[in-house]
Amino acid sequence: SLERHDDIYRTNEIEYSFRVRQQGLWQTVSSNVTMKAALIYNKWDIVILQQVSGYSGMYETWQPYLNNLVASIKADCLNPKVAIGWQMTWAYADNLTNIPQYSNSQSVMYQSIVNAVQKMQKEVNIAVVIPSGTAIQNLRQTSLNNPPLDITRDNSHIDLGAGRYTLACTWFEALIAPYFDISMQDNNVRTSEGNIPVNTDANAKLCQYAARYACEYPYQISVIQPTGALRQHVKTNL
Repeated sequence: SLERHDDIYRTNEIEYSFRVRQQGLWQTVSSNVTMKAALIYNKWDIVILQQVSGYSGMYETWQPYLNNLVASIKADCLNPKVAIGWQMTWAYADNLTNIPQYSNSQSVMYQSIVNAVQKMQKEVNIAVVIPSGTAIQNLRQTSLNNPPLDITRDNSHIDLGAGRYTLACTWFEALIAPYFDISMQDNNVRTSEGNIPVNTDANAKLCQYAARYACEYPYQISVIQPTGALRQHVKTNL
């Protein structure tokens, strides 16, 4: 949780495994590192934060810890112009019965997450929101959805195939595409992993459009046609 991360930062506890991408592979720098040590490892351009998924729609659990973390990152990062980003997490599968804080409802959880992120944007200087939760909710409106898992592998953590592929597309569309004028649209990367493999052009297109429309309409659910065209928006209400 943000509260725990903030506590770890302030006490400089050794609680993290730190990895970096080098020559196309993930390399473990250290399996025991403080958050500050990772922060000063390089002049990062952007640092992404998120709330633990169970609390992601409960804004009262975010503060003052989010403000504390933003201040700490800006004070300690070697890049004085570092930007802070936020990952909007996804709602759980609709068959869970252990999320009473969201009335055991996927739609209530999703709308709670949307409301929390929108409130945060009014109060905290966040440079970019990565709308992962909306991208997954978009994908759940397509033929790729697999109830009762709903694009997850265990009702909460994301599927290793279409789920992760869609999240990767969403991160790319949110962070890379606006600056390099390049999109994941028609990208030919495929994966055979997960409960829903992305091993066909049709599957990949649905994932790519779910991500694209999430970045265009981060707080609305987009219903996508098989061709990738936008059919309509669905509004959810608490």
